[in-house]
Amino acid sequence: MYYADWMRVISVHSVIFVHCLLNAADTTEMYEKDGMEKKEGICKTMAQIGMPMFFYISGMSSTFFNAEKHGYVSFVKGKVNRLVFPLVLAILTLLVPRLYFSQEFEPWTRVDDKIENNFVVYLVKVVPSLPSKLSWLWFLVVLFIVMLLNYPLMAWS
Repeated sequence: MYYADWMRVISVHSVIFVHCLLNAADTTEMYEKDGMEKKEGICKTMAQIGMPMFFYISGMSSTFFNAEKHGYVSFVKGKVNRLVFPLVLAILTLLVPRLYFSQEFEPWTRVDDKIENNFVVYLVKVVPSLPSKLSWLWFLVVLFIVMLLNYPLMAWS
């Protein structure tokens, strides 16, 4: 599966490039009509390559699971270990601190439209609204759901 690693490299770099281009355009306030059209064209092209390639790679790697030998429960346990645990860890160590520290700059990160200075209080208040604030972690949730729903097709094939 050496080629899958290179596909992963290409998709990661295309997604990173799109995010860098979007952030650079926002921070430099690139308002010229010609520049914005070029940026949007590049972003649409790169986004059509990067994210679908992630799903393709994940689907390709799931075909190596022996459904007859291991079964659905083993498949779900493996996906929980590879997708859900990293998601929970990323939410606690990356997402919540990012939301907390960006309250002054991004109103959507605030709870009840107020800036909370106590991290523990913020954590307790933000937990119910985390599904709507997943930001870049949406991919892990969607991939987990797609894998669970596509298992019967994978087992049949």
